[in-house]
Amino acid sequence: MQCASLRASRTAALAPGRVVVRRQRVLSVRPRVAADEVAAEEPAVATPLKWYERPCLWQDIADVATLHEVVKSGESVDKWTCIELYAGWCSSCKSSFPKICKLPKDKKFSPHFQFYKANIEDKGIAQYIKSAKVTGIPTIVVYKPTGEIVIGLNANFTNFRKVTESLTNFAENKDAGRWVLNPKGIAVPADWPVDADEME
Repeated sequence: MQCASLRASRTAALAPGRVVVRRQRVLSVRPRVAADEVAAEEPAVATPLKWYERPCLWQDIADVATLHEVVKSGESVDKWTCIELYAGWCSSCKSSFPKICKLPKDKKFSPHFQFYKANIEDKGIAQYIKSAKVTGIPTIVVYKPTGEIVIGLNANFTNFRKVTESLTNFAENKDAGRWVLNPKGIAVPADWPVDADEME
């Protein structure tokens, strides 16, 4: 019975005088786009900065010639010069970087020092540190305004308190002649007496 009723309805739909409108599916055809055109439309992805390229108030020294100029420039501005020696592959340098970047912002230090950093992966700078008798990195080499090298400070993250104490001593004792590291690894004038507690 169902089949008969279906046939009857189809026949009625096709009866004279009736117009049957069938909906047609419209297909949209998109033109093919070349792969290089797609790449051109996509925004370029910025290459992330290496850790030592992040914003920091230590100015970069590109080569050994610039390093020598920087060391001599202290006299014209009447400031001591601090040069941090580092390498991109050095994990200790990376760990110390945030603390090192804070030093130029410290009002105890900014009036007395100019701050620079040099990557020892440059061959000229690597050769220079050998002549300066630097044995490890990160190291902050301190120079008098005259350009005379004073001392190298171990700037390892775990030793950083010693760096700040040493810089405080430099700032407060500018007229001191010779400097040494005391038993605690802090830079002090050579003529300072050694306290018993420093021997511990």
